Amino acid sequence: APDARLVIVGTHDDALADEVRPAVRSRVNEHLAERLERMPSLHRRLCVNLKEQLLFFPVDNSRSTEDGAASVDRLREALNAMALEAVDELGCIPTRWAHFFNILTQGDSEESKKPFVSLQACGELAMALGMPKDELEPCLEFFHRLGQLLYFPRSPAVVLDPQWLLDAMAQVVACPRVLDRQSHRAR
Repeated sequence: APDARLVIVGTHDDALADEVRPAVRSRVNEHLAERLERMPSLHRRLCVNLKEQLLFFPVDNSRSTEDGAASVDRLREALNAMALEAVDELGCIPTRWAHFFNILTQGDSEESKKPFVSLQACGELAMALGMPKDELEPCLEFFHRLGQLLYFPRSPAVVLDPQWLLDAMAQVVACPRVLDRQSHRAR
């Protein structure tokens, strides 16, 4: 989703020895700062760890100590705050949009089991559910902004499983024949 918030979590903080933990956290923070300098579009989307003044949330997976439990609580608080902000930003959506999305992605039809569906099938479902024709595009754009599906105007299909598309693209890019051709050009 283009406007999705970002949280960076460093797991297994408990695996670090107490004497090296501050130095490791500092190095990780510096590394992230260097990387984020080159990605200004992420600045406003990144949720930072204000309590510890870090760009990430170190988490103690064992939660066996008071500090370990507090690390998970800080992350939970940040995620809850982000969720509440998102709800405020979204405002109300028509119930029929939520119903349409639920049937489209979770329904019993063969269409809902596929990673993508035709725009025509989306239109037919919307009509069957009583959604006015002029609401289909705003509805699809809304769920696209949330990252729940991929919809591009004038495209004949809607991708219901964005991860499926990413995996398919990765297979094309990582195809041995494509890589072999690209390596010859690089010489």
